[in-house]
Amino acid sequence: MSHVDEFLKRDKKGHGKLAPWLDDIVKLRKKGASYRAVCRYLAECGVTATPAEVHAYMHRCGRNKLTIARSPAPSPISDTPGASIGPDGLPEFKWNPRADPNSSW
Repeated sequence: MSHVDEFLKRDKKGHGKLAPWLDDIVKLRKKGASYRAVCRYLAECGVTATPAEVHAYMHRCGRNKLTIARSPAPSPISDTPGASIGPDGLPEFKWNPRADPNSSW
């Protein structure tokens, strides 16, 4: 057995203190709970963690793959009134004043 194999046998990584709580953390985040609120929940369960630790753990677990409560995405330019896509792929805006043409403004 090589030294590398012996080292790997001795140096097994654990799952971490937050691994058993992943489902609960995801559920809380889906409901819109902040990382600070998640930490308060974990503290009630006897786990000490900072919001930064929970954030980093979620990032390592592929938080982007998990559906988290977020604000809706902005509508694309093509849905914006008065906007269209030009031949160069850039948006073209047409000015359409709605004010009285006789106004001093």
